[in-house]
Amino acid sequence: MRLGWRKRQAGGFDFGAVRGGPDDVRAGQLCADAMRSAASVAGEVAVLPGIAEPPQATPASQGADAANGAAAVSTEEALANLERCAMELGELRRTHRSATLGAVADGTLSADAAIVRVDTLRSLEALAHHAWRSSAHLVGRGE
Repeated sequence: MRLGWRKRQAGGFDFGAVRGGPDDVRAGQLCADAMRSAASVAGEVAVLPGIAEPPQATPASQGADAANGAAAVSTEEALANLERCAMELGELRRTHRSATLGAVADGTLSADAAIVRVDTLRSLEALAHHAWRSSAHLVGRGE
């Protein structure tokens, strides 16, 4: 997986500039898993009361999972998975930062590449954390 941090002209971020190690790959997988769970929760709450014709959204738990033969994920399971991913990314961020800065110190990684990797992982963690908190609020479990 290639990770990087170049601001795109159209907005958003391009995570494709720097090759990452196993922790970078794991962070990407955790964030992707979190986004699938967030989509599942969003699909469950997509129908708003008072709308004459609800949008034709298929909950992720019925759409992609059904096509892949996987069991549907409940909102509770999706929230628990979101929280787990956000917490794992937080733990990974702390160890990753230390290891990345150590690689700069021993000369195996440039300072520029280290900054990109650390910032990218921090952004992935923030995405997962915000998805978890937003999903919890969507279903009335926010604090």
